[in-house]
Amino acid sequence: MPELAHNMGLLVSLTEAKLRRLDAALQHQQDTAALLAQETKRLQQEASAASAAALRLNSLASQLQAVQQIQPATAGGTAAALQQLHSGFAAMAAAFPEEYMLYSLSAAALSQVLPLLGELLHGWQPLLQPNYGVQEFATWQPLLESEASRQSVIGAWDEGNDPYAELVLQLVMPPIRSAISTWEPRTPEPLLAWLDLWSPLLPRGAQQQLLQGLVKPRLAAAVEAWDPTRETQPIHAWAHPWLPYLATELQGVYPTIRHRLSRALTAWHASDGSAALLLAPWKNVFEPADWEGLLQRSILPKLAQALHTELVLNPLAPQLEPFHWTMAWHDLMPAQHMAALLEAAFFPQWHALLHHWLSHTPDYDEVTRWYLEWKGMFPQNLLDHSRIRAGFSQALDMMNSAAEGQPIAPPAAAAPPPPPPAGDASIPSWRAELGGTAAAGSAAADGIGVSIGYGRAGAGINAGPEPSLKDLVARYAEEQGFEFMPRAGRLHDGLPVYSFGGVSCVIDAAHSVIRAQLKDRGWVPVSLDKLRQEAMTRSS
Repeated sequence: MPELAHNMGLLVSLTEAKLRRLDAALQHQQDTAALLAQETKRLQQEASAASAAALRLNSLASQLQAVQQIQPATAGGTAAALQQLHSGFAAMAAAFPEEYMLYSLSAAALSQVLPLLGELLHGWQPLLQPNYGVQEFATWQPLLESEASRQSVIGAWDEGNDPYAELVLQLVMPPIRSAISTWEPRTPEPLLAWLDLWSPLLPRGAQQQLLQGLVKPRLAAAVEAWDPTRETQPIHAWAHPWLPYLATELQGVYPTIRHRLSRALTAWHASDGSAALLLAPWKNVFEPADWEGLLQRSILPKLAQALHTELVLNPLAPQLEPFHWTMAWHDLMPAQHMAALLEAAFFPQWHALLHHWLSHTPDYDEVTRWYLEWKGMFPQNLLDHSRIRAGFSQALDMMNSAAEGQPIAPPAAAAPPPPPPAGDASIPSWRAELGGTAAAGSAAADGIGVSIGYGRAGAGINAGPEPSLKDLVARYAEEQGFEFMPRAGRLHDGLPVYSFGGVSCVIDAAHSVIRAQLKDRGWVPVSLDKLRQEAMTRSS
């Protein structure tokens, strides 16, 4: 029996193994069937999608073919043909957005639109007809402009890959370039009106090309030719409208404008209110340091002279106009300069008058009213300044001492008046301050400031940040009548190159040295006098 049991067990094992193989084969066949079913479904979906895509392409091709048949002769004219073309391409862009981009149908639209718009714009004068063509370009811009150009933020202009940029290049740029070449910068309104309308329609690169390549040079040339002593139109009337477009680029002409303004104010008298009207528009345009420098050179000396020589506080025969002339500048003048001016040129006289009055048994109620009336003439920003508060506090101390019967401290003696401004005296003598040598830069670093000849030591009008060596050289150039401007893009030994009356120079503030490029000698250290002589030689 053992043999029978062994054989039976062997048969069972063989049968189980066969069953397992059959089950694995069945499972494999079932998995294969499922995969085949999934693949069949996928293929059916792809076939359906391909069929739908073929139908879409056929429909798109039919619409494109129909649109390409549109001609002005059959459409009823150029305007009607453009309208029909727009309707056709707009319908394709709406119904087939992916295909419209994938197959660059905007390029196909350009080939039809370009000649029609060119015919429509034939003879167009942009500055005389700024509205002309705006509606047509606004209509076609969404259909022709590439997605890359639409999302560009760096101002690149690749007309070769952008049908809309090509349209602008071919039809808009030539006439507007021609118009700008004969445009008068002193009449900015026509070009600004055109830009206001067309700016949203111009590719960023196209607008930059117009502004920086054409408008800016025309404005710079007009500034160079501007003479405020001969022209009745103020420069801000035609320069400031361009600040929204060229705020940074116009900074290169500001030194010339300040130079001309300083020269125009040489013979100015403090009683002439037109100077404030001339300068006020530039307060928030110039850099604060440049603005303060202009006022220090051209306005403060004249106001100081008027206060010293023309102001009469005597109540019997008052001449208060110089005070009012001065206070008319309080909105334009930095508070620290106005306070220093009044401290040096007004308060000594005022305190002296008050001291004389208090020394002769006055009516204290009348003195108080007089004090309050004068204080009421000062704007709040000046009353908040420490120097002005000190001036009124000193007056109160004198009044209190007199009311209590105590000795009244005599006021400090007024400083001698500055010499009358004559000729170019409104422009300080920087040669005297600089010592006529390049070593003056070290003096600038030690705190040299402009003095207009009044006020106690340490309380001068120009108390504040000391001018840099570059500022000193720039002001010396103004005194001598030379232009001092940066040469764009030029460097020497890592330092920016400037033009001093046509002579290239660099300002090495770290070593307090001025180096100039002289003929046959290259770059060498020079004194300011040598720089001036070289500039005069080149200009002769």
